[in-house]
Amino acid sequence: MTSGMSIKVGIDQGVNLKVLRELQRRGLVELCQANELEQTWRDVTQQQKAFMLDNSRLVGPDVLAGKEVGEIERIVGEGKWADVAHIYAAYLNGCDYFVTENPDDFIRNDRRKALERLLQVRIRRTHELVEEIANS
Repeated sequence: MTSGMSIKVGIDQGVNLKVLRELQRRGLVELCQANELEQTWRDVTQQQKAFMLDNSRLVGPDVLAGKEVGEIERIVGEGKWADVAHIYAAYLNGCDYFVTENPDDFIRNDRRKALERLLQVRIRRTHELVEEIANS
């Protein structure tokens, strides 16, 4: 991490927001969430999400989904549109990390490795991100 630059972090529901907000307060991270995919938190940047037929209400800053969406669905599981949209929004918005407390859909069974290879977004649980930042 370059001095003076914060890490852009897409967040999933269920993360330890208290811990992540402290990192944001210290200027180490910028927290982002995909508009309308989950509850809205104050002090968290709203990011654009992809428009997917039969899955978007066409409100907010939608963009057309790219070819990666099909591969993401194959990795996280067929029909898990909210999960696909969450990780894809982190990718679309240039996040360095996607933080989740949902290891079954994003981390276990080589999902983390496959998603990171596909999207170039590091996937971590809250405590993993905190450890990486502390060690950098």
